[in-house]
Amino acid sequence: MPGAGASDAVPRWVVAGAGLMFALCGAAMIVGYAVAGGVGLDSDLPPGTPRRMRLIQYLLGLGIIACLAAIATWIAFGPGPRAFTVTLPSLGRGPGDETVGRAPSSDSARC
Repeated sequence: MPGAGASDAVPRWVVAGAGLMFALCGAAMIVGYAVAGGVGLDSDLPPGTPRRMRLIQYLLGLGIIACLAAIATWIAFGPGPRAFTVTLPSLGRGPGDETVGRAPSSDSARC
């Protein structure tokens, strides 16, 4: 984003993807609770929910997963160096190795 300084290495599409993911999460909550009437005991939309609402909920979830996958793929395979921080309980926080930081993202991107 303009004037961000340290985050100039992050492409704008990654920032936009993160923002879109949060917007889709909000829309999914609105559709699930306000429009469809909440969830049942099995964490699914209540019986009798119109098929259109189920499709919208499914597409919103698919969009959220796509945003997460795109960001994780950029972290794992994108060009340029990365700076990671490792936090260990009771030991504190310190710099982490780039290979170790990229590995969890590349494993999740292969699913």
